[in-house]
Amino acid sequence: MNANEKIYVKSYVAYTTEDKYNEGEVGWTNHAWDNGDIRIDGRFDTIWDALRAVCEKNCFDFKMENWQNIGLAIEGECGRFDFDTLVDEDNSEALEYEIKEWKKGSKRLWNCHLEVFLGVVAERNLTLGEMGEVWK
Repeated sequence: MNANEKIYVKSYVAYTTEDKYNEGEVGWTNHAWDNGDIRIDGRFDTIWDALRAVCEKNCFDFKMENWQNIGLAIEGECGRFDFDTLVDEDNSEALEYEIKEWKKGSKRLWNCHLEVFLGVVAERNLTLGEMGEVWK
């Protein structure tokens, strides 16, 4: 990237599906929220900085191992990164003790899946020609 180019979050969407420890994801998948509900503004120097901002805005711990670079694997999905974490009934990231209870079958948890699309923007000043176009 050039020095004047920055990464930004184009869009993201969060889905939740109940997850049973021995069965995997079961039941309905819900569109939980998206960038219209929780905006992520700003320009970032690295992909990791942008993905960290997504986690912070959604109150999730940033763990690199929870991210997948889907854009490398699926044609037409360039810039897509997916994140998965377990959440409770309030969409709060599951705590260690909750995960232990879930594994025993005494706690319900959901997989929260974020699909994040990043882009690159070049920041520069307007030219005099562009400024002059306003008054035509």
